[in-house]
Amino acid sequence: MSNAADVLRSVYGEASLGRLASAHGLDGDPYEALAGLFGDRKVRSRIVAALSEQERQLLAFAHQIGRRLRGDRLKKRWVLHGYDGFEDLIMPLVDQGLVIVGNTQAREPVALEHALENGIMQQWLQVTPGFGELAGDPPERREVVEGVTDETTPTLRRRPLVVEFNLLSLCKFIERHAIRLNRDGSPHRSDLKALAPWIIDRPIGSDRPDTTPDPLRADGWDVMIFLLSLAEGLGLIRRQGETLRIGKDPASYFQKEMAQRVPLLFRAFEQMRAWSELDAAEWSTDDEAPATGQGHGGFPENGGHGAALAGCRSTVLAGLRRLHLNDWFDIDETVETIFGLERGYLESSLPNGDGGEPEVRRFIEAFITIALPHLGAVELGTGSNGQRRARFTPFGATQLGGDCPEPASGRGALIVEPSFELTCFIDQATLPLLYDLSRFAEVVDTSERVVRYRIDGESAQYAYARGYTAERIIGVLEESSEREVPPAVRFALDDWERLHRRVTVFVHGDIIAAGEKTDPEVVQSGVRFAVDREGDIESIDIEHTFVSSGHGDALDRALTAHAPRVIDYCGPIVPTLRWVDDVRVLAPIGGTDLRTLARLQRLAIDEGDGVHRIDPDTILQHFPEGDGYAYLVQVLRDGLASGLSAERELTLKELLGQAVTGTIDDMKVLLVESDEDGERVARVADLDGCIEARLGPRAFHVKPDCIGRVVDVLDRLGVRIEDRTP
Repeated sequence: MSNAADVLRSVYGEASLGRLASAHGLDGDPYEALAGLFGDRKVRSRIVAALSEQERQLLAFAHQIGRRLRGDRLKKRWVLHGYDGFEDLIMPLVDQGLVIVGNTQAREPVALEHALENGIMQQWLQVTPGFGELAGDPPERREVVEGVTDETTPTLRRRPLVVEFNLLSLCKFIERHAIRLNRDGSPHRSDLKALAPWIIDRPIGSDRPDTTPDPLRADGWDVMIFLLSLAEGLGLIRRQGETLRIGKDPASYFQKEMAQRVPLLFRAFEQMRAWSELDAAEWSTDDEAPATGQGHGGFPENGGHGAALAGCRSTVLAGLRRLHLNDWFDIDETVETIFGLERGYLESSLPNGDGGEPEVRRFIEAFITIALPHLGAVELGTGSNGQRRARFTPFGATQLGGDCPEPASGRGALIVEPSFELTCFIDQATLPLLYDLSRFAEVVDTSERVVRYRIDGESAQYAYARGYTAERIIGVLEESSEREVPPAVRFALDDWERLHRRVTVFVHGDIIAAGEKTDPEVVQSGVRFAVDREGDIESIDIEHTFVSSGHGDALDRALTAHAPRVIDYCGPIVPTLRWVDDVRVLAPIGGTDLRTLARLQRLAIDEGDGVHRIDPDTILQHFPEGDGYAYLVQVLRDGLASGLSAERELTLKELLGQAVTGTIDDMKVLLVESDEDGERVARVADLDGCIEARLGPRAFHVKPDCIGRVVDVLDRLGVRIEDRTP
């Protein structure tokens, strides 16, 4: 009796066994026929010998892996081993029973024909026992993307520090001028036109005569939307209403070291929402920027978790990482390789194009030739015969496992001139230096490698108002310049700081301030009436009046004669309610805020003596839409002196006929090894919709119908999942 036939019978149904027997020209009972055929080692050897060389190699390769894999996983390993044609090679092995489709531990038999209709890439595959060892050794590993040997001429490269300088410049611009948004969420062209002179966009190799992008042209629009979207991903800017405004703490990014910024930059790059590779590919075919109102470059009003293309970007980047691209590589060949590796996922994740199908190749190509060069992670070139080439910059190579490049020291990056002009050499500068310069100097001119600044009284006052001092500014200039700071610049900075810090100090007296709802002119007139010496009174501003010492009695008499009675309905509610029983609260008469009493009229019946009974009918009358419970809870939280307990909240829901219901169910729990890994898994955009709830730092409740997807996504990211369910 054949072990191979037994395994096949444990997986396939009767019809599928008949199909395999027919493929070998066998009649009669399918199992008995296959058992007789596969039980003979010489017959099995002849079957394997009849395969083509590539089919034998694939069989040996799958046997070496030694375990079942999904079809798409096995194909990916085959491609990364340096070989293609997986679909054409695997089918003869399946048709002859040398590779099993399905799981040997499955409870129900597999219908082979039905499984193949659903696509072999989605099926579990494993070598039938008794055949793998007859196929010989697997083929030698080959380079997936062959390295180029001819000379490559660089054509375009952006320096990452210039990209970050542009982020810094647009942040400073938005600090002063919020960028208005159109109805479709895209920025106003006039505001982008005003921002453009702050941006450097003449990458190395570009034939443009200036460094200022034109947002009315497709290339300028593309770069500016990319920068704004990247800044939003970093939290440097945010949408607020119908404008883009500065984020909460942009300085925290610019003051970090390069090793800390690189992962943040790539994470924001993957999460960009307003810019997309497919849009950029479309814009690149036009000279003019897209028309307003079509949603191009639109910033969504509600910033949900991640972006629509985050998973696609990380997938293509992971594919590039697997190819070990250490030098120039052919763009067209790489696009085809990534297409073969990740086609299934990308087709299911990318939006449909004009032809009704996802434009996978176009996305991959735009990611390599537009997105990564915009970030400064890839430079483009041309081969000796016009071939399109690309290679990762040292900055981009960090995503391939390379070390973070050493940043410049900043020493010698500045020349400080007596005319108050500063010349900054970008290649020698650091981002913290550029950030400091943006605080106390204004950009007057930019070029490909040099930025010229100017310090004046206004820019210095801007810096002093944000915590800088003359000593600190001089220290920044000295640290980054190989020459001493000119005396004229030192003197001016000290003098401007003295003017900035000049204050008038009022001592030995009292300051009378007008209340929030009081007419300040009445207060100041009353003070002047009570104090008979005009010289002892000085108006600080419209709300504050200073009175010299010695007039305390006069001020006290005025206050006693006209003692104010203030009822402040704008202040916080003082909690005074307390429970009488489960449905009644006591509101002390004369001691309960009028706002609380007014709200109770919509929730309860007044039973006298300050007792109010919570009444479901009264609540329903005032809240027919069913939101009365939320209002009741808010009123009681604000008004109860002892606070509202969770137990009370639950009993109140039952009182209103909205009793809480629940079930106790089994669940699938994903448990990772550490809290840090839990945080990483929580940020994986491809798991959105698969996680029912997070149960703790390391535990996630997985939706039952998403278990396979979760395993596949994590397996693609290199996370090994062990199934411990019974």
